[in-house]
Amino acid sequence: MLPAGLIQQLQALVQQGQVDRLVELLNEAVRQYPQEAEIHHLFGWAATQQRRYEEAVAHFREAVRLKPDAAGSQNNLGLLLLEQERLGEAIEAFKAAVGAQPNYVDGLTNLSLALARAGLCEHALFFLNEALKHDPRCADAHHYLGFCYLTLGRLEEAERHLAAALELRPGSGGYLSTLGLLREKQHRAEEATVLFQQAVNANPTIAEPWNNLGNVEAAVWGNYERALQYFNQTLAIRPLYADAKYHRGMVELTIGDFERGWADYEFRPTMFQKSRERYGRPRWNGEPLAGKTIVLHCEQGLGDTLQFIRYAQYAKRLGAMVVCEVQKPLMRLLANTPGIDSLLEEGVELPPHDFQIPLLSMANVLGIPPQQAPYLFASAERLEFWKPRIAQIPGFKIGIAWQGAPLFKYDWLRSIPLAQFAPLARLSGHTLISLQKSDGVDQIAANRETVPVVVLQPEIDTTAGAFMDTAAIMMHLDLVVTSDTAIAHLAGGLGVRVWLATAYAPDWRWMTAREDSPWYPTMRLFRQTKVAQWEDVFEKMATMLAVGRGI
Repeated sequence: MLPAGLIQQLQALVQQGQVDRLVELLNEAVRQYPQEAEIHHLFGWAATQQRRYEEAVAHFREAVRLKPDAAGSQNNLGLLLLEQERLGEAIEAFKAAVGAQPNYVDGLTNLSLALARAGLCEHALFFLNEALKHDPRCADAHHYLGFCYLTLGRLEEAERHLAAALELRPGSGGYLSTLGLLREKQHRAEEATVLFQQAVNANPTIAEPWNNLGNVEAAVWGNYERALQYFNQTLAIRPLYADAKYHRGMVELTIGDFERGWADYEFRPTMFQKSRERYGRPRWNGEPLAGKTIVLHCEQGLGDTLQFIRYAQYAKRLGAMVVCEVQKPLMRLLANTPGIDSLLEEGVELPPHDFQIPLLSMANVLGIPPQQAPYLFASAERLEFWKPRIAQIPGFKIGIAWQGAPLFKYDWLRSIPLAQFAPLARLSGHTLISLQKSDGVDQIAANRETVPVVVLQPEIDTTAGAFMDTAAIMMHLDLVVTSDTAIAHLAGGLGVRVWLATAYAPDWRWMTAREDSPWYPTMRLFRQTKVAQWEDVFEKMATMLAVGRGI
């Protein structure tokens, strides 16, 4: 049994923050009392303070092995694992803490935080409400509820809980930062930026506010150098913070720093959501592919697959048997894509293979390939079907798309109100043809007088398959004008002329200060000159069309 005097001495050193002296005594104590959980618990705490994380994890694990019902040790182990981005292990540790002590508020809130970071906000709500039952004035519980409701799009509830958290703990950097995220979601970017700055001023040792500040500076205001400084500061505080590396990677790619950018982009969220069991084969890192089978598997949205499916032909040129796993809606469209030996629907059983790699990681290995289009192809049957129908439409034919997926965080910056297309609609001898589906089509009737748009019948892509009609229609048009959606990638991959209207701070793939695209030879970029203002973009397009330039 541990002498009471030793415990008191060790705890006094903890209170005084004398970590080095504490470690000296613990080294002796652990030799004398190797089976005492309290010694390992204190050693884990001390090693954490000295940033010896693996040693800390080992001591906390030994503490919980010796005393499985020690909720505090389980909780501290979870916090350390959470700091190391080991979310699954952290969740298990916090669950053990709550299992040992069901009314343990810190365990409940930390479990909820880990679940939220893992994208399981719905599950986190239960534990947060349990925490508030035990302590209605738990500021962290209100804060995490605010974050979870924000993530789930329940903004009124998020506002209420964040207000409660800030009332209980005014000026908290973490709470101000989450309120900034809410303001961003409400399209109040100026207020969000101010809140993020207040957050880092209030507590400059918290990583998240720096990350959020970097993100808004890059994604809204286009201040890329400043954003990089903020992301670097984030990672100085929390070196393993994957989200910050991912955001930094997008900025690096935007400004053309591809070597660093592709490496950091490997920390994107979809990389961690992929099933290790399903994609357990060796990851391809550039090894010889002659005589080997490689699986290129999809991730993120349909537009990302349309952009990166081009890499199949490059893997084929290296001598591989190329298997591509893609989203179900794209199966028919991609059936004739060069370089694909076997096309599989996402989720079906994979054939035997030697290597695997996510589609978007191909650029990290091979870089951006030379511009090459087309690599997507419309079906002969759909081309024939639409040819006479498009031919009867008079004038210079412009297919347009304006609305992306509303759930995307910055859709309010990239999508374009249909009313903004009015300068194109006023051009004599030009006809606008809708390529828009589902979201945004309600704007057609509302703008019929100022932006008349031809709506094709029968309804496109309903029976032939996703993008099958759209691809064929595009081949019969004179020009496609679109916001930053999958339509842009489809047009670029087909090799049709496409004008892309980009936000002031565009997605990384459109880079900065250039009118062409490194990805698509037939694409021209028209950039906003002011955040959320489209008027000059479409006036410029209309002027160029009026004098026959750019076509």
